Amino acid sequence: MIVSLDALRAHLNITGEHDDKLLERKLEAAHVAVENFTGLNFSIAFTPWLPEEIDLETDEVTTPEVESNAPAPLKEGVLQFAAHLFTYREGQHFEENTPSAAPLGVFDLLAPYRAWSF
Repeated sequence: MIVSLDALRAHLNITGEHDDKLLERKLEAAHVAVENFTGLNFSIAFTPWLPEEIDLETDEVTTPEVESNAPAPLKEGVLQFAAHLFTYREGQHFEENTPSAAPLGVFDLLAPYRAWSF
């Protein structure tokens, strides 16, 4: 994922871990929605390649965790959409009597990265 659970917690100003399972689901849903909107596969496009580490004594293979090198607008779009999904769990809210399925500005952040095809 291009955004960590810790980053989402900080974005929402949540200090405890009691909502982590729900936050993880909302983060994953936002991640997939942004991938679908842009047409990008984040795990391929924005994950730096790192060699796996092999413990010669146990033969365990681990891949070190690194921060995604995705552009800031994509990360912010995922954060804002995940926060929206967490805050408005009923699926839709109204901003000044206008239904809003996503926070205003999210699509503006994501639009330059959208892959168009006809």
